[in-house]
Amino acid sequence: MNAPTSITLNAPEDVLTVVPHIIGHRPENCVVVIALERDGVENIGPMIVASEDNIDHGFGEQLAEFAERFEVTTLAMAWYTDGLEAKTGSDVARILDKAALDTQAWLDERYQSDVKGFVSYFATDYDLYVHGSQVANGLAEEMGTYRDLEQSVANVELILAGSAPAAHATPVLIDRLGYGEDSELVTEYRSLLADGEINAAEQWNALLVSVMADADALSADGLLTMVGGQRAMARLHAGLTDITIRDRVLVFAVNPEVESVSGMDIDDIETALHAATAMNPDGERLARITDVMRMIGAYSPEDAPAALALVGYLYWWAGRSGAAAEYVQAALDADPSYSLARLVEQALDIQLPPPWFK
Repeated sequence: MNAPTSITLNAPEDVLTVVPHIIGHRPENCVVVIALERDGVENIGPMIVASEDNIDHGFGEQLAEFAERFEVTTLAMAWYTDGLEAKTGSDVARILDKAALDTQAWLDERYQSDVKGFVSYFATDYDLYVHGSQVANGLAEEMGTYRDLEQSVANVELILAGSAPAAHATPVLIDRLGYGEDSELVTEYRSLLADGEINAAEQWNALLVSVMADADALSADGLLTMVGGQRAMARLHAGLTDITIRDRVLVFAVNPEVESVSGMDIDDIETALHAATAMNPDGERLARITDVMRMIGAYSPEDAPAALALVGYLYWWAGRSGAAAEYVQAALDADPSYSLARLVEQALDIQLPPPWFK
């Protein structure tokens, strides 16, 4: 998806159709809270996604904490449920209505302004949609249809950009090949780390340039052959223990203007990453490098998190939060303290969108 850097929201209820594009699938039986304006600047994200089953009387306090922490001046609350009529007057409906009212009161007190400090709250079952207060207090005789919402400018913009949310959340299977401690790959990996003489920078650069120059489909076996076998694959993994090399791979994927990462230092990386935040991602390039890193991750030793964390980061950058979560968890299973994985995990916890997405 070559996503637009802005989305046209002509009405607050349009958020109901935008959220599935952001998270990659239609939410089910949950509440999504999304910031639309932060400190007076129009913005999409961060978000909170909460299961219906976990909504309690403390939800209003969570919204206020969310608004305060991220300086939210306008937020939308979208409730996706399995039947509006069945939920009318329910405890969860009343809790959500009160939370929206309390958050509006908190924003009024904080900003005391007629131009900022607003909460919108709508609910849908993908058949009909209503203002959320109606689910708490009684449905109107005439309700809007979700089909009409799908004609909104925002939804059409995202579809034309190539976005197609899945009907349901789907897990991403991680095919790790499970090389044992006595394998050539793992033995070489351990030896390289012990010696401290890895020298994998140019090998990584050559691989990245090569896979972008060759449009042929890759397989894990084919990639192993391309890099030169298990010992060469071990050197690639050992190289990723150098954060500078790891981050060179990252910026090569997210910044389409980077043609080579040879010789890049920390300042170069920071500059390239900052520039990428102002660009639309190159969808094909990002997907290509993500696939390569998935295959390299398949060959990772059990305690090597870097390749898996990189895949998680790249999926997050592409807006595929579900896939990102799968890989981040795999990286944390390999090393619970790995900083890149923890960083992406925190972004996913609050549904923080990638920085290019405004």
